[in-house]
Amino acid sequence: MKKAIRQGAICSLLLALTACGPVEVKRECTLPSTSPQPTTGSSPQLDQVGTSTVTPIVAIDGTPSMQGFVNIPGSHYVSTLCLIDSAITAFEKSNPPSYYSFGTEIMPLAEQKSTEAQSPSFYGRSAELQDTQIEKAIAALDNVSGDKLAIVVTDLYQKNAEIIAIIRNLRTHYLDKGYAVGIVAVRSEFDGVVYDVGLENEYFLYQTNPDDPETFHPFYVIVLGTYNNVEYFFDQLKESNKSQEFNLPAEQFVIFNSQLVKEKTARLNIESDFLEPNIEGIERSVVINDGQVMVNITDNQTTERLTIREGVDRNLVESEREQKVKIPYEVSYSPQRYTLSAAPPFQLNWTSQIFNFQTGQFEQKEISKQKIDLKEWKIEGDRIKFNLVLNLRNLEEGVYTLQVDVAIENLKSRDWWKE
Repeated sequence: MKKAIRQGAICSLLLALTACGPVEVKRECTLPSTSPQPTTGSSPQLDQVGTSTVTPIVAIDGTPSMQGFVNIPGSHYVSTLCLIDSAITAFEKSNPPSYYSFGTEIMPLAEQKSTEAQSPSFYGRSAELQDTQIEKAIAALDNVSGDKLAIVVTDLYQKNAEIIAIIRNLRTHYLDKGYAVGIVAVRSEFDGVVYDVGLENEYFLYQTNPDDPETFHPFYVIVLGTYNNVEYFFDQLKESNKSQEFNLPAEQFVIFNSQLVKEKTARLNIESDFLEPNIEGIERSVVINDGQVMVNITDNQTTERLTIREGVDRNLVESEREQKVKIPYEVSYSPQRYTLSAAPPFQLNWTSQIFNFQTGQFEQKEISKQKIDLKEWKIEGDRIKFNLVLNLRNLEEGVYTLQVDVAIENLKSRDWWKE
């Protein structure tokens, strides 16, 4: 999975001093554009929830495969439905919630709460509730206008195991439009029939052991809307859960979102004009000036400015093929809450130039990673750390610019996915 890190651009300037009479140029390290945002509705910050009107919509899988969850009074499933009712009321400014049942079609319920769904008679009571087509419910909820918060409760079992259709609809109707998809995985007591298992649509009776939670049957709460509304709903769901006898594990809350990090992240942590540790012959410069070109920098926190002074020994004995130095860097890493964490290695997209003293301009020039490289990436707490590696033996004199856009290639999965 590949997502661009917001504002994840790093520029490095390297040079050797020669003559005088410089041409003055200004360099900008342009940060990548932000992730897509919803084209409709608002996305208030967490401390601003309530400034826009939220429209809560709850769609509950009404097919027979769900009945086993309510055949046991007070099951975790029933408790979760009550938690959803409670969490919805936490939005200070919202339209009245709408509740639906769905199978092959989606149908409105009379009550504006989950009371009907807590009874066995709710499940499979009409022809439209005999089979599940979750993707239809997802598509129907997208047609609701305004700043909606859609909540789908289902066991994700459906005929022919067409999970691909669900994923395709979530992407088309939500992720591709900049909305977030939240999922809470819950295990509950169950006494009933499990349907539509595998490609052969097998079914069997299943009863859990109330003293062994490992036997409990899973269902899922899918939450759709702006990231901030989904995040706020998750917080309220967990807050309401504190009064329950069962616990919703924190690691089983996850939000899939096109924006993985918060605002103003991934900027170079340059606080001093001195390199730490001090590396002989290499200095951080306020202005790059080799006598023929003077480079001014607009934002010191996005652009490193390094000067390799004359006299640095590049002529080593034959047995020493390289003279490498490492300069450590770190950038802030502040992932959005509930989202998946990034995991190295990252994808690095390089753009490099060298100043042409004859034309007086910077020109494109590929710089080998044998000369300059960014290596040893790791995440420690709220920091991404890496090293700039310079092979001084292979570097020719000149003024270079190097821009590196960093993209996430890997996200850490959750252990419970396999379960």
